Amino acid sequence: MELTIIGSGTGMPFHEGLLSTFGETIKPKTFDLHFKEIDRGELTYNDWKIIIEPLLHSMHSIGFRIESHDNKTLTYSGDTDYCDGIIRLARKVNTLVLECSFPDDQKVEGHRTPQLCARIACESQCERLILSHFYPVCDASIKENNKDLLKRLKNIYNGDIVFAEDFARFTI
Repeated sequence: MELTIIGSGTGMPFHEGLLSTFGETIKPKTFDLHFKEIDRGELTYNDWKIIIEPLLHSMHSIGFRIESHDNKTLTYSGDTDYCDGIIRLARKVNTLVLECSFPDDQKVEGHRTPQLCARIACESQCERLILSHFYPVCDASIKENNKDLLKRLKNIYNGDIVFAEDFARFTI
């Protein structure tokens, strides 16, 4: 059995740093671990196509669009600001998972707010937007103003909007 980690060049050095700190105790025992470094392009695994684009956050920030053989699509990004790359990756996907670190009134460069995520969802014409990766200040704001925030976001994007929670599962 094997596990392949796809990233833009930071995964293997990070893993090596963990190994130097924690030693053999973190080495997988039941599978082989492989790293695939890529910052742009397409990969195919069995019946899955993965499209990778650089995003606007740091030198190694990328997003993924995953397409199945039966035309189910998912786009995922970590930290990024609004950029053309995320719009291209998210174009008409079934599910769009976006980092949403800060409340709308506390925008920080390289990160998104709920309204900016809704704008990306609207422009990309995705079916469902899942907001995730809330920093504590954003998480508190969402919990306090959930209904009002959802109403404001629906004025921008009329599709399905979900505030992610730990261990939640979604069908694409």
